Amino acid sequence: MGMTRKLYFMVIVVLFFCTPTVAAQNPSDTLVFFFVTQGKKQLEDKKYKEALESFKRVFALKSAVPDEVAYYYGYALLHLSNFSQSKAALKKYIELQGRNGLLYDKTLEALEEADCKETGYKDAFILCDICFGDSTITIGCRTCKEKGYEVCPLCKGNGVVLSASSFGNTYRTCHRCAGEKIIKCTTCKSSLKETLMCYSCSGKGRKKIRKKCIN
Repeated sequence: MGMTRKLYFMVIVVLFFCTPTVAAQNPSDTLVFFFVTQGKKQLEDKKYKEALESFKRVFALKSAVPDEVAYYYGYALLHLSNFSQSKAALKKYIELQGRNGLLYDKTLEALEEADCKETGYKDAFILCDICFGDSTITIGCRTCKEKGYEVCPLCKGNGVVLSASSFGNTYRTCHRCAGEKIIKCTTCKSSLKETLMCYSCSGKGRKKIRKKCIN
């Protein structure tokens, strides 16, 4: 079995380095590919220490590193019980790739496993008990105090505005409220209600809690 694995890696090296397009690449980039491939194979064989060393060699090359390495590095650390660094690496993958990353779901699973093994608890989400998942709440309008109207901000409730000219001051009917002194509430549009982002869940519709892990 040992000879078979050695032969496997020798074949990779020979084929990879002898490919014309690869031969023209930066030697460091070529080694990155080799060590990443080697590390992934070691993870499949559950050789986590060896895999970790392979990924460390990738970082030591100081060349461009594929984003996926953050996941594999974190996964190796997880199985070596280095939970804090494992979570840091896994979160780095999400930071780099976001929700669209091919390994996003696996990364979340690994993060949950690391959290459970380190603390006995994991993050879980429940429906917000204030907005019930709507993300918003409706309250009585604070601007008009549920009257549906507010004092005209232009004439300050006088119904007329002062116009100064070289001939003196003149008063004319306020064009904003048409002399009515009040206008329709600018916040609720006379509905008497206003909609706000839910203060309890910050508009997410759900809350994060810590839940005990079940072995």
